[in-house]
Amino acid sequence: MIDKQKLRALSKFDDVEELKNAACQIENSREFKIWLSVWNSRMSYQIFLENNRSVKLNFKKLNSVNLFIIKNTDRWRKQKKLVKDIHNVISSGFSYQDHLIARKYNDKSHDQDPYAFFRYLRNFIIHENAFSLVTKLENRSIFQAMNKGPFIAYLQSKLNTNIENNTKRDQKERKKLEGVLKYTINLPEVFNFEEIYNSYQENIIGLHYRYIKKVVKANLSSLKNLHLRAEAHEMRCSNYHQNSNISISDISSLLNSYQIRYLRILIKKSWK
Repeated sequence: MIDKQKLRALSKFDDVEELKNAACQIENSREFKIWLSVWNSRMSYQIFLENNRSVKLNFKKLNSVNLFIIKNTDRWRKQKKLVKDIHNVISSGFSYQDHLIARKYNDKSHDQDPYAFFRYLRNFIIHENAFSLVTKLENRSIFQAMNKGPFIAYLQSKLNTNIENNTKRDQKERKKLEGVLKYTINLPEVFNFEEIYNSYQENIIGLHYRYIKKVVKANLSSLKNLHLRAEAHEMRCSNYHQNSNISISDISSLLNSYQIRYLRILIKKSWK
């Protein structure tokens, strides 16, 4: 005679395996691979966003201090923190762009001048371990300005070395170097750094929007199908969990609630 408890246990095992196999089928589907490309790009972009929030917050903090009361050492400490955040946000912004290039998406519709300026500024901060920020007060408005002198000297030195070495790589980079140098020379001696930074961060934000828009519009039906399949699978997993003693962690889950919500936003958004 068959043991009923063993039979029930085998039945539960079969149900779990069925749910796992269903998840594997979805994960191996074309629509899931499209989703992964979108999600992984978002994760890379989120790093930039977090760093960008930190920079803007520190701009706000530094610009809100009373220059007639605060000690120079305190202001320098705040500026040092801001420079560190600026380096992080530039690095994460270019990492995101490299991520998209690796996916064969090379968008050049953004303003090239701030893009190139910040690429060399990142290297300047690393190699020179310095960044000349100046707190300026004009028309009752406080902002962070940059003294362009040290940066121009750095760019000129790079260009001189480039011309002297004159390798194929140097020749390829020379036009970019000359363009950044010309762009920086045309700036005021001490210019509003926040304005140029805003142009840079708007470039990255716009780049992300255009990439996601392109992927979603080209694969909207696939993403809608994935959303239906993923929600149906999660509902089956949830129902099974409620009617058995099997832990939900033992059942393969496709997307968490945050991912489901983001996917729903993508497919319902009116992309313009």
